[in-house]
Amino acid sequence: RTGVSVETFLYLVIMVAAVLTRFWNLGGKALHHDESLHAYYSWVFATGGGYQHHPLMHGPFLFHANALVYLLFGDSDASSRFMPALFGVAAVGLPYLLRGPNLLGRWGALVSSFLLLISPVILYQSRYIRHDVYTFTGTLLLFIAIVRYWDVPQRRWLVIGAGTIAFLLTNHEIVFAIVAIFAGYLYGALLLGRA
Repeated sequence: RTGVSVETFLYLVIMVAAVLTRFWNLGGKALHHDESLHAYYSWVFATGGGYQHHPLMHGPFLFHANALVYLLFGDSDASSRFMPALFGVAAVGLPYLLRGPNLLGRWGALVSSFLLLISPVILYQSRYIRHDVYTFTGTLLLFIAIVRYWDVPQRRWLVIGAGTIAFLLTNHEIVFAIVAIFAGYLYGALLLGRA
């Protein structure tokens, strides 16, 4: 067969829509209080003022990522939101990795991507410089690594899972609860699987 399948075409449409909805007019509204703090300390780091961790600001990933954006694109309200928008686009595309017949299936994964695209909460967090979109996207990728390894054990899913946990540790303290939930579920599943 030649050409693009309907499924591939629909994923392309969804991803183009994700880019447009996440990046369009990012500087159109003023920064919220939390956003202004994150943008300011990222700017201080980008301009050579250094970075000092403070528990009220959670992990260092946001500040390092935004400092990189400022160095590449300059500092503005819009560029402050580039990295969350990028992670928001990635979140919309991640269900593609759950297309297996023992997982969501081809159309279930496609519908999941569409629902993430049109979700008002996911859209809002994808256009907002806080840790939420990084936590959501990282947690979704960790879930994918777990279920893909459970479905067909391959070393790459262990590496992706470990890398995702490492990323989440640099983002926010909530990762400890997320890992505990996944570990508890897996422990229960293994325990019941032996019965």
